[in-house]
Amino acid sequence: MLGTVTVARLIRGEHRGEKGERAWTFTSACAAGECPTIRLVRHRTGGIDRLTLKRRSAGYYTGTGLFYAPLRCAGKEVRKGESVPFTITVQIMGAELLKGIDTASAVHATYTNRSRTNLTRCVAIPGHDAAVYSGTLVTLPNGQSPAGS
Repeated sequence: MLGTVTVARLIRGEHRGEKGERAWTFTSACAAGECPTIRLVRHRTGGIDRLTLKRRSAGYYTGTGLFYAPLRCAGKEVRKGESVPFTITVQIMGAELLKGIDTASAVHATYTNRSRTNLTRCVAIPGHDAAVYSGTLVTLPNGQSPAGS
């Protein structure tokens, strides 16, 4: 998925307008049609998020997750210095038949973190961030989806 940072307030090393690429993998437990839930594995700098997205309407899914980010305190970097709750929404923009199965072929997504929680003993002003993503289905010649899509 190609993304653009839309908000980056007090996030070290991140800037509004910054562009990047992230690997997102969607998995449905349903054999055909829209599922009530889909699994999302999202690769990001520093980790992988795994969450369940719930169907809210036709082609529209949303879910929440949490990860930990490093934060400097007393001259040291604390690996789990802040908790970062986030919401991801996904809208299916296109579909195609792949081996006789309806498959999402184009998606638009948003990532939103409204606030972070400092887990250190140091005083730190919490930041927040958001981004928009879009992507298309990528498959390998043998029909498998790549790990980085």
